[in-house]
Formats: sequence, C-alpha cells, structure tokens
Amino acid sequence: MLAPEATIAADGFCHLGLKNFKASLAIERLDLAQLSAIERLVDPRMPATFGGFLNATVEVEGGFMTMAELAGETAGHGRLQLAAGSLALNGSPLMSGLEAEGELDSRQIKLTRLTGNVLSGSLDAAGSLNNLGFGSLRLDGRLERVPVRALRALSPGLPSSLEGEFSFAFSASGTGRTPLFAGTLTAPLFGVPGLRAEQVVATAVYTLDEARLPDLHARLWDGRFAGSGWVGGLRTAKPELNFTLS
Repeated sequence: MLAPEATIAADGFCHLGLKNFKASLAIERLDLAQLSAIERLVDPRMPATFGGFLNATVEVEGGFMTMAELAGETAGHGRLQLAAGSLALNGSPLMSGLEAEGELDSRQIKLTRLTGNVLSGSLDAAGSLNNLGFGSLRLDGRLERVPVRALRALSPGLPSSLEGEFSFAFSASGTGRTPLFAGTLTAPLFGVPGLRAEQVVATAVYTLDEARLPDLHARLWDGRFAGSGWVGGLRTAKPELNFTLS
C-alpha cells in the first residue's frame, strides 16, 4: 500500500473524465517517504528525497487530466502539520527532525512555525511557499551552531579542511531549486588550518553557487580587520576567492 499507517477521509466529487475535482480531506500520518520513493521511480534523476508524516485538514479543488494540470491547477484552504520531516540532496542529509505548522491559502503554503536540524545546526523559521511549494519562497529565521564543514553537502567545492561553526540570521527568497539567503553571519572561529579568523561578524548573501560578504569584520593574526569578500564556484572542485581586508 502507498501509506499503510495513514488515515485519509474524503468527501466530494470527481468528474468521471478526470477533468476536475472538489473535496474535503482529512489526512493523518501520510508517509512522505513513500511518495518520495514513487517520485524517484518516475524520475530516478531527482536529486532530493524527503520524508516525514503529514497531517492535514483541507478543502481542495482542481483538475488533473495531466500531471501538469494536477500540479498547476490545484488550490485549497485548510490546516497543515508536518512531523519528523527530513530532506536529503544527492544522498547527503540536509534537514532532519523537521516540525512545521501552517495553512494552505489557495496555492500558497503559509508556515507559522518551522523548526528542526539543518546541516547539523538548529533552525527556527517562518514564512511562505508559493505555487504549492514549487514557486517562490519567503522565509525569515535563524540557523544556530552550524558546522562550517557541513556546507559541503550543498557546496562540494568548499575545502574539506574548513573549521569552525556559525550562526546565521537570514531572510530567504528565490525558489526551492535556486534559493538565496541574505542576513548576518556570526562565527567565533572560521577558517582552515593556518588561516583562522575569530570573532567573525559579516553581512552575507549566499546561494548554492557563491557567497558574498560585502561587510566583514574579524580578528586575524592578533589584529582587527574589516573588509569584504567573495567565494565563487561552490559547486565545482575549484572554488574562487577574492577578499579585501584593511
């Protein structure tokens, strides 16, 4: 069975030609890992796998003569809750222990609470996902005590010898496939053996391809420095660095 532990109750109608539907749904413990496994069977190239249990009480309507119509025309209203959520990218765990509460408002998912572990650090955030999660995202939150080396799961071009951990108060935009994070990064220690910066405070803009630090302050070699920097090629084996300190 698709989700043997799930309970799904529905009340509504569906056109016999599968042209449209309208229903009230009550879902308990829908296993998202089962859905993710089916998605990968359809497209083995999917880089992401997800898990967790979904509870929902929603009213939805739409049309699904094709899968594109099902994704593009479905809308609804109601309450959503996620427990024990997880996300992995190309086999590398990114998120675990996710707990979320929110609501479906037409095609927008509004998250009033999102907590869990991200890259071995802790996450506390809230925001919204448009187009049923496939469109633009808006999240405001904070990451705490993330090991710098854990970023290699997202950006394998980073040096394996990275040391330290950081916290990041951020606002996220873009989409799930191409997110952009901007905010304030702080790190008591940050660097590689032989070149370690302490008491780092920086304005940071991070994508999966590059990180920009337009306003950087740190302690280095027994002195205080200020400046800016850029690290590119994060998804390649040869990242590029350009820093100016004074």
